[in-house]
Amino acid sequence: MGYIFLRIEYIFCGESLMHNCCEIIYVRQDDRIYLRLFEKIIRFIYKVFFIVKCENLKEEKIILVPKKKRYTRVAIKIIANKVHKAYKNSNDYYIVFGKNLDFMKDSFDSDKVLDGKWLMRNSIQQILHYISLCNGQNMNLENIYVLANKYTKENIYLIRSLIPNFKTVNIITDDLKHFKLLENRLYTEGILITVSNNKRKSVKKARYIFNLDFQKEEVEKYSINPNAVFINCVKEKNIIKNSFTGIIVNNIDGKLNPDLKEYMKEYYGIIDDKIFWESCLIQSNSYNFENEEYCKKKYFEITGLYGIRGMINKSEFLH
Repeated sequence: MGYIFLRIEYIFCGESLMHNCCEIIYVRQDDRIYLRLFEKIIRFIYKVFFIVKCENLKEEKIILVPKKKRYTRVAIKIIANKVHKAYKNSNDYYIVFGKNLDFMKDSFDSDKVLDGKWLMRNSIQQILHYISLCNGQNMNLENIYVLANKYTKENIYLIRSLIPNFKTVNIITDDLKHFKLLENRLYTEGILITVSNNKRKSVKKARYIFNLDFQKEEVEKYSINPNAVFINCVKEKNIIKNSFTGIIVNNIDGKLNPDLKEYMKEYYGIIDDKIFWESCLIQSNSYNFENEEYCKKKYFEITGLYGIRGMINKSEFLH
């Protein structure tokens, strides 16, 4: 069954992205089609005694849960224990739940359950392209403001990737020391960005704000343009004061390439398209961004954006 990822590499036009960066644990209902009588009997026994099976593959684990319309508290506890055992020896892992097992998410560390946030922050170009199609604006003529306190390799790449696509890139941070070094280094390359932590003025007139890692208490220190488009990449949804009347983008919706989805369903069950794509990219080399960007454009398409209350209507971006 592990051949599925080899097949994905083939679909990626021979550009292998799999480098064992972390382990993915897929939890799904056992709704596979079994043809042999022996297999049918085994599945019946598993269902009666609620036996949860773990399939160990090279780069991921699949937890097979007996299919039921309703799961008791005891059943939920059994599933949770099985998943905990599956990653007890793993330092770097994420958990993916099938659509029918979404209720299990509350039993685990939210930072370890994939929900589209990792994909969202690594799909900023696609998100902005989607917004530009909605409002008819040329993003090359717009200014973008990036809220970032963590001076990491990934954050630096994301910031640099924005530079060719906007009029100006402005970094808002409490870590002036490190981001000023980035500003100076880019200046020697002929690239201009600005770095600031002015709480009153820095984002007061910002139209597009990209929040990489500010938490709510950090965001609330700043005077934010009440009509901005705020792209929020942290877990907390209601991250801005109630007086904010603009748009908060909290997550994305999208669809997989049909060929990739066909191979995915049999082994991993019914998983939200963006969550499955997120798990594929996380297993890849996280900093092989050129390949990732190519694959995202070719094999995953953003079809909508979610706000605080659900899907954002395209017409909202016109105001």
